[in-house]
Amino acid sequence: MKTKNTIKFEVQDNLASPAYSRVADFLRDKIRCGKFVHGNRLPPEPELAQQFGISRVTLRHALKNLEQQGLLIRRRGWSGGNFVNFPRHKSAAPKTIGLINRLMHPDKDPYFLQLMDGFRAGLGDNMNLLLLKETDTDVVELYHNCRLDGVLITDPCNALECSSDLTTIPHVIVSVSSAFIDDKNLVFVDTDNISGTLSIMEHLTGLGHKRIAYIGGYPKSSNLQDRLGSYKKFLKQAGIAIDPRLIYDNPSQDYEAYIYSSVKKLLTLRYPPTAIFAAGFYLAMATIRNLKDYGLLVPEDISVVGFDDFDRFTYHPPFLTTVRQPLKKLGFEAGRKLVEWINTGTVREKQLVLPVEFLIRSSSSAPGTNFKNKIQKKIDRFGKANAFSEVITPF
Repeated sequence: MKTKNTIKFEVQDNLASPAYSRVADFLRDKIRCGKFVHGNRLPPEPELAQQFGISRVTLRHALKNLEQQGLLIRRRGWSGGNFVNFPRHKSAAPKTIGLINRLMHPDKDPYFLQLMDGFRAGLGDNMNLLLLKETDTDVVELYHNCRLDGVLITDPCNALECSSDLTTIPHVIVSVSSAFIDDKNLVFVDTDNISGTLSIMEHLTGLGHKRIAYIGGYPKSSNLQDRLGSYKKFLKQAGIAIDPRLIYDNPSQDYEAYIYSSVKKLLTLRYPPTAIFAAGFYLAMATIRNLKDYGLLVPEDISVVGFDDFDRFTYHPPFLTTVRQPLKKLGFEAGRKLVEWINTGTVREKQLVLPVEFLIRSSSSAPGTNFKNKIQKKIDRFGKANAFSEVITPF
């Protein structure tokens, strides 16, 4: 005898919302993204309740919610159960999604590659990604000219300024903070750059640092503006003077030359920093390399804290104290929202900010006691004193 198809799945229960809402959201997303096919029967209620770790009463509350939305049909009898009610055309052509980014070689960037893994998982199998370099072209115009079904815009610098009303097309902006979006109808997914930066500053000041330098990049990036703004706000609230000579956030040359110049100027200040907040992973790695070139130890002589975390680049100490962003989840949520918009014509939660994780490792410690004298000796040894704009003097 032929039996109905039964759906099998794993439950990831990591949200703080009510149990029935959690279950309903999970099932709704699976249905709308096409993971649960029209006509399939959900597992029996006792099995579902056990998998979700909830009571039968709570489960029925969730199923009733989906039934009222027309996403489930409940049938009674020996062949009954809860059946998916979300018809699709089996012969529908794959959708084309424009992925707009500002990177020259996105296929070589570990940040972007993790986002891509998330995009593919969130978009599903019926979506094709078309990589497009960010220019001054209107995104809405690009959407129509390329006959796209939706657009993903990653960490935009110009796309928002140069585009007409994005709300007229299916879109999700990835990595752009709410502080830089006035229109609440725009859809975006980001990580919490503000709380990540505050964790860094609390950690460094808790160790006793007061001279904390900031090295950033891409001044148009809203994420980096968030980090710099939070850095300044924390110092102000902590009663620590903001010294413009400790802030570098406008690279006008390639990154290696920019970091070399920034570190050089910081070390030759009359009162150099005892810690550096490098607002990106590559910025932090380059900063540590340049400090080592001057014979300085991290963190014994100077602490360095970064933002982002890539395991395959952390083979050698010092292991970077940093903020880890959930990049794959960031991409997944963006893809999921875009699919929801394309399939249903709307997005339930337009703006989502994901939490970050602060990781304390070996690149940060209390301020070194012999820091300034060591810098002076190294500069004298290599005969570089005349190249600097300020003379180092003891505290």
